[in-house]
Amino acid sequence: PPSRGHRMPPLNSAASGSGGKLRVLVAETYPGEVFDALNAMPLIDMPSLEITSVSTASTLLPTIQLVNPEVVFVDLALHPSAPLDLVRGVHRTLPNIPLIILAGSADKENARHCLQEGATDYLLKGQADRCAVERVLRGALERNTVNGLTDLLRDPLTRLYNLDGFSALASRALQSAEKSVGRMILLTAEIENLDDLAREFGPSIAEQAVRDIAALLSKSFRRTDVVARLAEGRFAVLALDALEPTGAIMRQRVERHLLALNRSRAPWGDIALKLATVFWSAGTGRPFHSLLQMLPMCSSSSAPDAAVSPRPTRLHL
Repeated sequence: PPSRGHRMPPLNSAASGSGGKLRVLVAETYPGEVFDALNAMPLIDMPSLEITSVSTASTLLPTIQLVNPEVVFVDLALHPSAPLDLVRGVHRTLPNIPLIILAGSADKENARHCLQEGATDYLLKGQADRCAVERVLRGALERNTVNGLTDLLRDPLTRLYNLDGFSALASRALQSAEKSVGRMILLTAEIENLDDLAREFGPSIAEQAVRDIAALLSKSFRRTDVVARLAEGRFAVLALDALEPTGAIMRQRVERHLLALNRSRAPWGDIALKLATVFWSAGTGRPFHSLLQMLPMCSSSSAPDAAVSPRPTRLHL
C-alpha cells in the first residue's frame, strides 16, 4: 500500500494543495533515494510536503487517482521493458503536472527521451541527493507557476492571447519600440457573420469558425508577432518591427488564407471577415493609443492619429 511521510510546515511556506501542503507522489524502487531526499529537505520558502510513495508500476496509476498529486517522481526501473510507455501513461493522466524522472546511468538516454514525452526534468540515481531533488522540485514549481499565470492571459477556446494578454504585451512592445525608435502594425479582424453562422448551423459551427480564424491568423504571422482574440469573433495582431508597406502584404496574406479556408469549410458556410490595419512609428511622435483606437473593444469619438487604411477590407467569399 502507499506510504505517506509528513513534515511540519516551514515558517515561511506558501500554501499549496490540500491544507497548505504540496502533494508529491514518488514511484521508485528500493531503497527510496528520492523519498529520503524529500524528507530531509529544509523547505524554506516552499510549501510543506505530503509525500506518497509506491514501489511498483502496477500501483502507480491507481495511486494517482487516489491522491491527485501536484508533482510526480517516476523511476524508469519500475518498468524496465518499456519505460517510455510508463512515462506516457503518467503524462496522459496528469498532462499539466510536473513529472520528474529518476533513471540509472544505463537509462540516461531514455531519461532524455522522456523530456520529449512530457517529463519536466530527470535525475540520475546516485546523484539524487537532497540538493539535487530540491533543485528540480523548485524548478518544476516555478515553471508551473509561470504556466498558470500565462493561462490567465490566454483565451481558453483558441489559446491565443486574450485582451489582458494583448494589452500587457503591447505595453511591453511600446517600451521597447520607444527605446529603439521602432515601428509596429496593428491588424484587426472581425467575423462579421458569426451570429448568422450560429443561427444557421448551430453554436458548435460558430465556435469552429472562431477556432479556424485563430489558426489562420497564427499561421499568417511570425512567432514574434502578438496574436489575440479580444472577444467573440474579434481578433487583433500586433506585428513588431514592421515597415508601413507591410500592412498591405499582411492583408493579402490573410485574404489568400481565407479563400483556402472557406473552400475547405463547405457546406458549413463561408466566413465573412472584416480587416483593417494601422501603422505606428516611434519616430513620428504620434501617440501609441492611436493604434489601440483601432481595436474593436475600444471606442473614441476622435479619428486616430496614425495612417489608417481608408476602408476596411470586407471579404465574403
